[in-house]
Amino acid sequence: MRPRQDLAELFSTFLQLETGTSGRWSHEPTLRRSILRALQLQPNQAAKATNAFWVSYWLEQHRQQHSFPSSASVSSAPTSSGHRLSQHHLLAYTQEACYWASYRFHKTMAQFAAISDQTLADYFQIAQAQFSKVLAGFSPDRGATLETYAELAFTHRLKDAVRQQKTLDICSNWSLLRRTSRKQLQETLEYQSLSPALQQPYLWAWLCFREGWVGASAPGARRRLAPATEDWQAIAQAYNQSKPPEQPLATPEQLEQRLTQMAAWLRAYLHPSVQSLNQLQYGEEGEERLAGLSDPTAWAQSEGFVGSPSLLTNLIAEEEINERQRQRSQLDQVLAQAIQTLKPEWQTVLDLYYRQGLIQSQIAKHIGCSQPSVARYLLRAREALLNALVTWSQQTLNIVSSPDRIAQQGDAMEEWLMGHYGSQSRE
Repeated sequence: MRPRQDLAELFSTFLQLETGTSGRWSHEPTLRRSILRALQLQPNQAAKATNAFWVSYWLEQHRQQHSFPSSASVSSAPTSSGHRLSQHHLLAYTQEACYWASYRFHKTMAQFAAISDQTLADYFQIAQAQFSKVLAGFSPDRGATLETYAELAFTHRLKDAVRQQKTLDICSNWSLLRRTSRKQLQETLEYQSLSPALQQPYLWAWLCFREGWVGASAPGARRRLAPATEDWQAIAQAYNQSKPPEQPLATPEQLEQRLTQMAAWLRAYLHPSVQSLNQLQYGEEGEERLAGLSDPTAWAQSEGFVGSPSLLTNLIAEEEINERQRQRSQLDQVLAQAIQTLKPEWQTVLDLYYRQGLIQSQIAKHIGCSQPSVARYLLRAREALLNALVTWSQQTLNIVSSPDRIAQQGDAMEEWLMGHYGSQSRE
């Protein structure tokens, strides 16, 4: 995968994975015309030459035109042409971040062939289908760049998608409906383009189902039980007695069909078909829309993973442990480098205090200064290191700083200092 060169390419090309880990960049004509037109119209010649300027520009366009969709799929976005353009420009820009997140996740999962035989291209498409949620969680005010944040967020979204699909695979329609929330169900019905009036019969049936299915509390209900005949009769009775007057009466059979349809919609909403995010085409009225692509995640809906849920859980937990270890290694490097930038007297005080275990009065005698000076050196050194830690967490982890979080980071830094200098004293 060759690096992309100019701004027009960064914001208008998508990675087409071919075999293994190889791929090529594919230009999307509509996006290319859009970015070239924007480049021509931008009067600030210096600013428009930077990636950061255009990321901010398309983020602003996106947020002005759209309140973020709740669905994980980009295909659920509103029909605003401007919204789609801005979001697709940003998706094009984050292709490398998506690729590397998918590459590492696939490399981990490939070690367990009994759990998953999915290709890198499969995970790449699944991750891209989560882009609207990735974008919704990004805040440039937190210090991290979009590409840095996106790589971490894509990884988390892949893990969530795997967990969620496994849950869907082992849930019956009825247990799935009981587990869902009203808000999630409303979003599902909206995703099916049902008006509020058409949503009402489904929502009312669902409410009566939750109240009327008494067998759900029995042991093993998650996997085996379904509403019995008497349950459906109770559900129908509750529905007909409490429904709005304008709604017609419903039989138990009609309610069962309605709820079965809702369960199918809910599964599709929670784990949507992955469409091609690499190509845009025009609809009948000239609006851009996503071109269809065969669903690379059909494996999850048809077979699920061959391995056991506990093995999958352990695998993801192991990956999360590895991620924390990588972050800890980065943190060690950041703080160790920050110590090297401190004033020599501050470094000396830290060494005497943490490695040799001297108290402030002993340190004062050792270096020939007053005890208040030692206290001040310690305070300034800790402040400098804490500032380095906060900056790193904002830029790398996209963590928002707050008084409580800074206090927690201060405690963590204190623990790190004791461990860091303690290990030196044992060498």
